[in-house]
Amino acid sequence: ANCAALRVPRARVTVAERGRDIAHLGVRSAERRASVRRELGIANDAPVVLSLGRLDHQKGHLVLLDATAKLAQDLPGLRVLIAGKDGSAADDVRARLERDPALAAHVRLLGHRADVGDLLCAADALVVSSHVEGTAGVTLEAMALGTPIVATRVAGIAGILEDGSNSILVPVADPASLSDGVRLVLTDGDLAARIAAQGADDFRRRFTVGAAADRLVSLYESVVPPRR
Repeated sequence: ANCAALRVPRARVTVAERGRDIAHLGVRSAERRASVRRELGIANDAPVVLSLGRLDHQKGHLVLLDATAKLAQDLPGLRVLIAGKDGSAADDVRARLERDPALAAHVRLLGHRADVGDLLCAADALVVSSHVEGTAGVTLEAMALGTPIVATRVAGIAGILEDGSNSILVPVADPASLSDGVRLVLTDGDLAARIAAQGADDFRRRFTVGAAADRLVSLYESVVPPRR
């Protein structure tokens, strides 16, 4: 994407991925999942979907709400948690929920949260419904904790998420496809476990702080002339 935007030959670009500190995120466990759900007042067997990000139009929260309305028809116990500060779409999101009390019963706006690791452990799926995205850091955190991911196919996640391998990818601004992708993860336990395991493996291989630092050191070494 940047080669095209900056008109730089691909051969002159090296990517050193962002790293995440797994010690800061903690470890996924059944006990942690149950504890966080108790604090949120959510049943342990309820299907839970999590969205992390400021309430801006580019994040596609209105698409997520439309997808939620479809999902709730088949999954009456569904809970959708949206965590993030207010932004350009906050008024529209709240107005959509006020117009549709049946939809609002499935959705909770959590506002800004610092306990991202806990929320990811409580969730059965992380949903990224964005129209535009940079390197979506929340996807790296979900991979680290083994949370299955359903995301839109945007340029910012190319090279991080791969459809059917470590995630389910769907078209942008398509509530029906987003609903289908989330339903697949929530109802197919084997699929959810497989993409979560692959995501965790990809994280350990490419996105730990150590792996990111090693790649950056290699980049410096490749451009600095050797000492004589």
